[in-house]
Amino acid sequence: MAQQSRSERLVSWLNRQALLQDDGTYLVRPFSRLPLIYQVDTATKDRLIANQVRTGRFAIVLMAIFFIVCHGQPWALTWGFLAFCVVLFGVGYGVPLIIIRGSRRVPRERWVGPAVIDPDGRFPRKVYLVMMLLSAGLALLFVYSAWSTPVVPSGGYDWQVALGVAFFAALAVIFAKRWHRTAPKVKRDH
Repeated sequence: MAQQSRSERLVSWLNRQALLQDDGTYLVRPFSRLPLIYQVDTATKDRLIANQVRTGRFAIVLMAIFFIVCHGQPWALTWGFLAFCVVLFGVGYGVPLIIIRGSRRVPRERWVGPAVIDPDGRFPRKVYLVMMLLSAGLALLFVYSAWSTPVVPSGGYDWQVALGVAFFAALAVIFAKRWHRTAPKVKRDH
């Protein structure tokens, strides 16, 4: 069997999130765990999946550009970052609503099964390990930068560092749990 690319693996996982109905339509949850369930046709489901793949790429590239361009700028750590998050939030939630605008919303009772099917199967195990190590490394980098700065500049630099450490430490814990959950299950005979 040929090795799947990350995009193909993500599309396959997103396809498993749509529940096929008897009439050939699908039930989808465009916002994962939120209780908004829509009945869509195959073309709409495929557009929704393609959008989710594109949005993920867009967010990663835009975040990298933002942090490279705004490195060391005081406005970027407060209002610039807030504006960046608002734009990503608008794109992440607005575009799927535009895609499913003609679809029918159905009651929660029609959804059979968990809110997210195979939540740990979205990425392979090594991705969770790498993300855990990167998050822990970034948290340590924040701690090192706070301790190595001889003079704390005014403007609340200390709370920003504390927030950064807390954020990346929490991400490291989340990725560690995901990494642990994706471990192969070993059956033991007692």
